[in-house]
Amino acid sequence: MKPHRLHLFLTIAGVLLLFTAAGVHAQGCAQCLDTTRSTPPAVQAAYRHAILLLGGAASTLFVAGLILLRRDP
Repeated sequence: MKPHRLHLFLTIAGVLLLFTAAGVHAQGCAQCLDTTRSTPPAVQAAYRHAILLLGGAASTLFVAGLILLRRDP
């Protein structure tokens, strides 16, 4: 495979894996589940928003690290 096509293929595969990871559910331990359910709906929404923000920040740092550490042939 040509390097350009390989890069495009890996990029597309990475994006597809990223979107499929969004459908994964957490294990939901009993204590966390009970604590979250006992909070008001506004706090539950804030938790969901914070989880998305933290996941986005971690993904951004990971991708930035890959870009910075990538070696050109």
